[in-house]
Amino acid sequence: MQSLAKRLLQACQTDPEAVIAAIHLFHEGEYTIRHHLSVGVVTALLAQADERISEEEALLLVCAAITHDIGIIHVANNEAKLSDQHKALIQRHPVMSSTALRQAGVTEPLWLQTVEQHHERLDGSGYPQGLSGSAIGLHSRLLAVADVYCAMTRPRPYRPRAYFAMAAMRDLYVGQSQQLDHALIQLLIKTLGLTPPGSLVKLKNGETAVVKKCSTQWHTVKLCANDRNRHTDHAARTAGHPRQASGDCRPG
Repeated sequence: MQSLAKRLLQACQTDPEAVIAAIHLFHEGEYTIRHHLSVGVVTALLAQADERISEEEALLLVCAAITHDIGIIHVANNEAKLSDQHKALIQRHPVMSSTALRQAGVTEPLWLQTVEQHHERLDGSGYPQGLSGSAIGLHSRLLAVADVYCAMTRPRPYRPRAYFAMAAMRDLYVGQSQQLDHALIQLLIKTLGLTPPGSLVKLKNGETAVVKKCSTQWHTVKLCANDRNRHTDHAARTAGHPRQASGDCRPG
């Protein structure tokens, strides 16, 4: 597991835009596996951007990210409305996951605690222990932000349409700042950008495009469909700061 975590950290350092694009573009395959990898990527990027987190801690944090739901990875999650039994299982899954990791030989306290606390919320509304404020570790708060963002930007049975990246960040910033660490939400926005590589945008002319690359002055986009709904390889550039929606490039 640490080998995979190291590879994710290295990929995020080598070509962060490619990695960010990958988690926003590729939705094929089993949700749970994709979700763990996506959360691992976002966690790696945030850990590398947060000066409070050492390299050793970043490695264990990414290990926690790619195993955070391992306790219920075998449970089907294809119901539009969860049963009471399924809800109870979800409430217990952080502890189930840490137990499974201990049984697999994991002993690092940071890894285990991060998994156990990743559904705790600053206002005490989380689970399984209902912790609040500073009782929740920094690493758990960071994983919580990554987990929620990745879940919001993927379609689910109870929410067939996923959030656009900018809409998800807006909801996190405005709607969940009492539950999640506001400074880490800001770090997420700064690190990924409001329109990160791989996210869909709508141009002024009505065409839909995928953001390929961001810089301080330009978005480089690739048109993904024309009026006949056919894919095209035409590339375009749109002016505007990559960290905010501009007049030329905005979420679709």
